[in-house]
Amino acid sequence: MKKIAILLITLSVIGAGLLSGCEQIGPKTDKDRFVGTWHNQLDSTITEEFLSDGRSRWGETGWGTYEVKDGKLYLHYFYVIDVTAIYSYSFSNEDTTITLTDTNLFPGTIITLKKVSGDESNPYTPPIPIDTTHNITYRITGTATSVSVTYENENGGTSQISKVYLPWEYNLYGMKAGDFVYISAQNNGEHGTVTVEILLDGWWPVKSSTSEGAYVIATASGML
Repeated sequence: MKKIAILLITLSVIGAGLLSGCEQIGPKTDKDRFVGTWHNQLDSTITEEFLSDGRSRWGETGWGTYEVKDGKLYLHYFYVIDVTAIYSYSFSNEDTTITLTDTNLFPGTIITLKKVSGDESNPYTPPIPIDTTHNITYRITGTATSVSVTYENENGGTSQISKVYLPWEYNLYGMKAGDFVYISAQNNGEHGTVTVEILLDGWWPVKSSTSEGAYVIATASGML
């Protein structure tokens, strides 16, 4: 009986391991295959990055988002002007090489990317082009009922509001590279969380901070 019990336990452990492995291993989507860091074969100093949350960086200035659908890669750039490039693509060499063929901007142009790393880079702040203006959004969310707010305004001065209810947003327009941005929120109550975010052009997170508890303060700041 003892041997049978040991055998049953061993088999159950192996079975659990196999089931666990099956849960972890699944078919990769094409978007999964794009995630990582790649070098352009024409110029290995140019790095292309695809993050799993849909953000991308193309060289040093081509930052934006990407989508993979209907057998096409859609790269949405946010630089001096907004541009969408559409590529057909194919993977080779066990998904370590991508061949992209431009279908709309420069039809027929072929770009080959070689995978450097399957890991995502740390979240990065896109470079702010000089002599172009951007909108900045201060956003405050959380489970706290209300907060007092201090922020850097459009004129380079400090504005304060003693009580706002969450969620709350405020927009700055016409901001440029080198401008200072700052947002601070203090919980007016004894419970809850407070999260402050600074968003570039209303969607790209530049800075964020979260605090929890009675009268805590969450602060985010930086230079564009």
